[in-house]
Amino acid sequence: MTPDTDMSKMTSAPRDIVIKGETFTFSNLNMQDLARFEEWAKQQHIRTLKEALRDEEPEVRASVLAKVKLSVSSEEVAEITGSYNGLIYLLWLALKKNHKDITREQIGELFDPTEISEMDSLVDSLSGYGSGGSDDPPA
Repeated sequence: MTPDTDMSKMTSAPRDIVIKGETFTFSNLNMQDLARFEEWAKQQHIRTLKEALRDEEPEVRASVLAKVKLSVSSEEVAEITGSYNGLIYLLWLALKKNHKDITREQIGELFDPTEISEMDSLVDSLSGYGSGGSDDPPA
């Protein structure tokens, strides 16, 4: 294995990626971005539960939701991370720093559903996973 010499992967330097003929500048995701995503993912989970509980008595809904708000697990957040909505949200966080007016809807239109693997790899590289860093096994 050769050392990774792409400085954009070793530093927080933004990187330009051409998608469907247009150049987009992606910034790496920082801890604040990931915390923001985690909060968004928890809200997504709660919204799904509210919808599932809509026919329950108000007391039952309140009781379940009170417990859930305190106990959304990292596994549930990870599940949302791998969803189309989760990936779009993370890519939006990485793009909005350099493309202030871009919307999540526009990002969703950039990728075909068959490209979820590429989207996931891009998010991994932007968040520091799979970037050739110190977690890679030695050659």
